[in-house]
Amino acid sequence: MTGPPASGKTFYSEKVAHYYNIPRVHVGQLTKEVIRIADLEEEEVDADDDFTAKLREKIEELREEAATKIEEARPEPEDGEEEEEPVDRKTVKIRIPDEFLYKLLRDKLQENSCRNRGYVLDGYPRAFKDAQYCFLEKPV
Repeated sequence: MTGPPASGKTFYSEKVAHYYNIPRVHVGQLTKEVIRIADLEEEEVDADDDFTAKLREKIEELREEAATKIEEARPEPEDGEEEEEPVDRKTVKIRIPDEFLYKLLRDKLQENSCRNRGYVLDGYPRAFKDAQYCFLEKPV
């Protein structure tokens, strides 16, 4: 399902997925998975998993950049005012890089539930370029 914001993509993709009893894959689900992987404890991470290591490193870098921008934009406290709390790097909003979303989407579509029954894509890929990277071996 694709369309402009608030056009009913999620509503209708949920209806179709429910009617045909197939999984609905949406970008929110993928971003939650990225954040879940990034927030795993060190002992929970497979040491041989290169993708997870890259993802965790990049997310930490993006969080640090976003927190630094927020802190720099804050006004200096005047005399008698308390300093504001530091920015929580775990909850700062960031934009997940497309390369990680592409990989997670491909992995999700390789799961048995999607391979055997089909799936509904809800709002992702957003553009033709995204579809090329998700579904072609070598994007044009």
